[in-house]
Amino acid sequence: MQELTEKLEGRSFTANDRAEISKSWLLLGDNNRSELFADKALERDENHHAAQSLKQLAIAMGETPQPMGDQPMRALRPGVLSREAFRKEEAIKDISVPEELSGLQPYLIQRLRERPD
Repeated sequence: MQELTEKLEGRSFTANDRAEISKSWLLLGDNNRSELFADKALERDENHHAAQSLKQLAIAMGETPQPMGDQPMRALRPGVLSREAFRKEEAIKDISVPEELSGLQPYLIQRLRERPD
């Protein structure tokens, strides 16, 4: 999927094309490229709802944990989310997405739960 997405990058001209590439990068876990292509879609159509949602999702997934100061990091039991992962999950749930992206939020949340880093 990554190779196909890379090939399509140069052939994307419409906001819809670029939003689809953004979605692919988000599914592949490359939040930076996802945000980049969401921005490119928004350059073509600033009101493109899917691109707006994809950008918000990419930002939410890509946010780095806040430093905890001098507090040591505690190990968590399997299935227990860190505060940061929980915060990301809540941010993802709060993003309004169009119908065609409705399955994306549960997928991203599941990915967060499996790999909260």
